[in-house]
Amino acid sequence: MDAVEFLGTILAMAHLIIAFATLLTSIISSALSMTGGVILMGVLSLLLSVSAAMVLHGVAQTASNGSRIVFHRTHILDPLPHWGPRCGRNLRSLNFCTAKGADLHRR
Repeated sequence: MDAVEFLGTILAMAHLIIAFATLLTSIISSALSMTGGVILMGVLSLLLSVSAAMVLHGVAQTASNGSRIVFHRTHILDPLPHWGPRCGRNLRSLNFCTAKGADLHRR
């Protein structure tokens, strides 16, 4: 085995470790509702540089949150916030996805 094949094998193993860690930490997050992202960041920082780990973690979080929006789209009342003159006086500007049946504080 020459050096190029060896590096290719190591790179493939790193990809498998990252994929498995992402799956495992998402399961931990869904079961415990916490610490999955911290564990994933730790695994990523062992295998990648800090900047690459942060970017990959952001991509994983975006995909996770985006899929959650797609799965629960029937329960979302307001897909976009209402930016109006009253948004400074109440917390309406922070209410991006309001579930049906929740108190909306509308006047």
